[in-house]
Amino acid sequence: MNHVLLPIGSTEQHGPHLPLGTDTYIAKRISEALAAELKIDLVPTLSYGVSAEHAGFPGTIGIQSKTLLKVLKDISESLLKRYQKIIIINSHGGNTSTLQRLKNEKIVIVDLFQTLKGILENLRETDMGGICHACEAETSLMLYLKPDLVRREKITEDIVKYVPQLDPQSKSPLPNGWKTINYSQSGVIGDPTKATPEKGKKIFEALIRKMSEILETLLT
Repeated sequence: MNHVLLPIGSTEQHGPHLPLGTDTYIAKRISEALAAELKIDLVPTLSYGVSAEHAGFPGTIGIQSKTLLKVLKDISESLLKRYQKIIIINSHGGNTSTLQRLKNEKIVIVDLFQTLKGILENLRETDMGGICHACEAETSLMLYLKPDLVRREKITEDIVKYVPQLDPQSKSPLPNGWKTINYSQSGVIGDPTKATPEKGKKIFEALIRKMSEILETLLT
């Protein structure tokens, strides 16, 4: 297949226990697995995204939606000289609405947050609100993919924050213009105390299976 994968993450706070590049690491590893599975090319990961919801926390480096859109249009213009389709693998929820404006017959968007909705039911341990940011799912993925970058001693009960309407399996609409600081002083939204590397492996493998199915349908 003459297509190419473009991973996109972010550089932003992920609580006291996860690195700033969490979304970027996850997007890169998912894309590497998909590239091998589908036998298509992969370009370097874009590590900055729209992170307005995490403003006010040290380490967050965000770009405006219009900037992300312009950068991706320029990258796409270059890639489409060589490839038939670009598959953007997005692992940061703040990028989602911007990426939908880029979507067309030659640019496919596969979103981690949206894909998680369909696979969490039998994998999660937390109640509604336990998964969102630096949570059970993201922390499990990092414990599996990049355990050396997880500060396990910082995963304590006092950073847990359940916000049910921000959970990917919630049927409630996202609050307009929500900010992490209004819900959590630690930067965590969810429950990382329930994270394990074994769970991370299961989530990762389920994501690859589901995303592969989506792409095989879209690209044939």
